[in-house]
Amino acid sequence: MADIRLPPWPWDTPPRALFDLLAGQLSDQLHAGPVHLLVDPAVGGEPVGIEVDAARAGQWPNGLLQAREAAWGRAVHTLHTEDLDDPYVFEFPYLVRLDGADDPLLGQSVEWAIQEHLTACARGSGRYRIGGWLQVHRPADDWHALKYEGAALARQLNRLIRGRDRLVRLWDRRLLHLLRSAATGIDWTGPLQGIRGWHYLDHNLQLQTIAGRSGEPANAALLPGSLHAGTSTNAGVLLTHAEAIHGAQNLLLADFFPLSDETLPVIIEKVQFVAHRLNYQADRAAYAAEALREPAFEHWPTLDELLRVVRGTRDELADVLAAYRHHWAGKPADSWRATP
Repeated sequence: MADIRLPPWPWDTPPRALFDLLAGQLSDQLHAGPVHLLVDPAVGGEPVGIEVDAARAGQWPNGLLQAREAAWGRAVHTLHTEDLDDPYVFEFPYLVRLDGADDPLLGQSVEWAIQEHLTACARGSGRYRIGGWLQVHRPADDWHALKYEGAALARQLNRLIRGRDRLVRLWDRRLLHLLRSAATGIDWTGPLQGIRGWHYLDHNLQLQTIAGRSGEPANAALLPGSLHAGTSTNAGVLLTHAEAIHGAQNLLLADFFPLSDETLPVIIEKVQFVAHRLNYQADRAAYAAEALREPAFEHWPTLDELLRVVRGTRDELADVLAAYRHHWAGKPADSWRATP
């Protein structure tokens, strides 16, 4: 982004220069053939402008699929399968088959992805509909393979997101990037075999790409086995704290953009440190963000009492911090060191 001129942060809408940059970068990285847009309608429904006919969607058994295909004007494949315990097929992620880099919905989806991130930064929280853009390792002239690749990719992603203990929300690009950025030791290339490129925007609105080996689509979960044991950067631990970690990033991004690479490890450390003292993810996010903003915050002598009150009353920590911030704001960390 250093090569383009951008208005002062924060932005209410995507700056044109940024949109052009990201849309161009994505188009340059795509290969010939279809592009599959990963969409999560769980919070807020479909993207703006995609109107699904509710009456048609409620018809059994294929009404939802047909209604979405009519709304998008494109083929759609859900990641949901009947064997899943989750019955909310209406809220499950799905793929939309775009007709390559020239499809007008490609640029529209980039704009959606930028805007939902800006909205989450302004609000301090949010969940994202646009999970990324995927292509597979199939020749563009293999028409038989092209006919079935959307369904095959949906089946591969369905297997990829399964853990023994829970579904891994890889369709949320924030979680995808968190698991890639932290030292989890995850093998990505094996489970993603057959996926030529999974492109997505990270928390700094940088275009990221992950890919698997060439070959037939893998039929493997990303995180096999239990997700609970391990170190502080174990994938299971990160999944437990992911909402708070994402929330802290958004709270910080309300004031600082972009965040440095050193920010994430500190956020993870602070969220885990306070997890046993605060019950709610939003409160843990507020604590971590405040600790990074104000070095004196964690040294304030009355902090323990304040956290006990918040935990007992269910006052939102963010509101409480705003009322008490004058006690530590702008002070050095050793402000309350006892005089010898």
